Amino acid sequence: MQTPHVGRTFLESDRIVRKQVERAWSQFVERGSCATESVRDVVLNSWHRCRNEGVEATRTCSALIARGKQLEQLKRENEELLLASQHTWKMLSDILVDTESLLLVAAPNGVLLDVCGNPQVVEGGADQYVAPGHDWSEQKAGTNAVGTVIALREPVEIHSAEHFCQSAKIWTCSAAPVIDHVSGDLFGVIDITTRSHAFSRQSIALAMTAARQIEQTLQSRELARNVQLLNWFANKAERWYRDSVVLLDRRGRIVTCNEHARRLFKGIQLGHLMRGGSALLPETAINDIDNCAQFLPAGIDLVAVDTFAGENAWEGGLLVLENHNRRATLLADNPLLGERHRGALPARDPFATIVGDCALMERLRDMAKNWAVTEAPILIRGESGSGKELLARALHAASPRRGGPFITVDCTTLEKTSAGEVIFGDELSGQDHRDTDQYAGKIGQASGGTLFLRTVDALPVATQARLTNFVRSEPFGRSDSPGPAGVRVIASMVADPGAQTLERNLDRELQGTTLHVPALRDRAGDLPALVDHFLEKTAHRSGTPRKFADAQLLHWMQRYSWPGNVRELHGMLAFMCDHSEQAELCTRDLPQQWLHRQTPASAAGHAGEATDDSHGILDDLEKKAIAQEMEKHAGNRTRAARSLGISRSTLYRKLRAYGLDSV
Repeated sequence: MQTPHVGRTFLESDRIVRKQVERAWSQFVERGSCATESVRDVVLNSWHRCRNEGVEATRTCSALIARGKQLEQLKRENEELLLASQHTWKMLSDILVDTESLLLVAAPNGVLLDVCGNPQVVEGGADQYVAPGHDWSEQKAGTNAVGTVIALREPVEIHSAEHFCQSAKIWTCSAAPVIDHVSGDLFGVIDITTRSHAFSRQSIALAMTAARQIEQTLQSRELARNVQLLNWFANKAERWYRDSVVLLDRRGRIVTCNEHARRLFKGIQLGHLMRGGSALLPETAINDIDNCAQFLPAGIDLVAVDTFAGENAWEGGLLVLENHNRRATLLADNPLLGERHRGALPARDPFATIVGDCALMERLRDMAKNWAVTEAPILIRGESGSGKELLARALHAASPRRGGPFITVDCTTLEKTSAGEVIFGDELSGQDHRDTDQYAGKIGQASGGTLFLRTVDALPVATQARLTNFVRSEPFGRSDSPGPAGVRVIASMVADPGAQTLERNLDRELQGTTLHVPALRDRAGDLPALVDHFLEKTAHRSGTPRKFADAQLLHWMQRYSWPGNVRELHGMLAFMCDHSEQAELCTRDLPQQWLHRQTPASAAGHAGEATDDSHGILDDLEKKAIAQEMEKHAGNRTRAARSLGISRSTLYRKLRAYGLDSV
């Protein structure tokens, strides 16, 4: 008996077909293959995806990855979808409220945002993990209508026996994608789920109708916003009539642009980006105006931002752009030329990116702010990963040269024989730059801005000597200097301040303005703020719900010596966020391979000394957590494993290892 494929589904009352699918599922779970004539292609392909992702067919629930503040944040991020779906529910409520059906609204990543229906049915669904905050993507919940729609981006109906995970087989669900027809992106998923015995053949049609209506509502609202943007832009265009101007909507997509912008992008073979609806910037970048310049195409500089509807939240606005080479040349000739554009940039503290309120960091910020407005070269000392380049960028952003380029050179990557040519340029390598009208090499690229030399002590002595002459010859601080001409040099080094690692003359030139970035172990009080900052940043960039660190994890972090400093902390948190399904990170989420080579430092001991073995501390914490969960669930290992976020087999192994198997 041939089962219809995509677009055609069997009647759930047909017990013969259902039994065939159940047998095929059992075969697939055991052997990885089954009789294909018994299963629709759309279902079998999904089963294979689930198997490849390592989804356990005996999984008892979808993962709860967002609750409390995390769920509220996810709802705010999908506010437009929720508002549009509420209007749709009002229209469908008369049809569904007296049935056993639920209307589900899911985010593009598969997390449920809202569940509508008869209150008793909603409550019953919550007992089976059909509730806001649960992840119903295929990777977390196996084959189901929400997850499979996300994978295929087309309407799907999944009957009870066709679900991959055993616990989901009580449902029959019909879902359709909500698509942004401008960008083609997925807004979310609308799903009608019901108990299998109450299945209705009209469910898939209702889901598709609801999704189309939501799309039309969202499209109408977006069109109304763009009309407002265009009216606002018409009043602003006169101010920037000589410049390349692009109008963006709140998602970073181009609404319109002027002729100067079209020519600018055509000149660098990117003219296709100037079409309306094209995404010039990712949405994550446009929410952080200070950093959006780094996402622009190579060769394009951002010289001004004018925002629509206030400064607190990006609701659209215009970007004033310039060709990079032309701008660098103009600023080198006349640095004051860019001041008209800079006046439109939002007034923000560049040093706000440096997180930490301890006395050491307050003193560092105060000194950096004082030196930023000067033209003096600066040397930044600090351990690897402590944030020296972040400080250098803040110095540049707070300086009179903020409209010019910021060029970074990692001196450790330069060959000794060619380091001078890279920095000073082949063409002018044997000349004194004061005898020419322009620079070459990296110095030429940084003209009108800042040259940041990372690990400057790695340069050959001869190159350091040339750099000394260059720094001395720049008109920094002269009373007869007409302005910040040339290039400002900021250098960094990892070496101990007492070590004689710089060529003496260069060391003397740079030592006058030296900033010391403290090691993370010397400012452990800043750890909670740094953890909060990096978790927020990770969630923002990945588009996932924000996670939080529990008290035990923070305590462990404050005892650790952090040889890799802030960079190590950021990397560790990013790893934990990627590999943990829980909303709250804890010590059991720490990467094992990382623990093998790291040790926590004594809270009372010397900064670099290690005392307690890292495995011992974490084993004690894990043993305590497992014992607490076992006691909480009266010895029920299934519930304890679910609460701990681990499989039952893993729990059994750990119970034996910790001598808790009699609990």
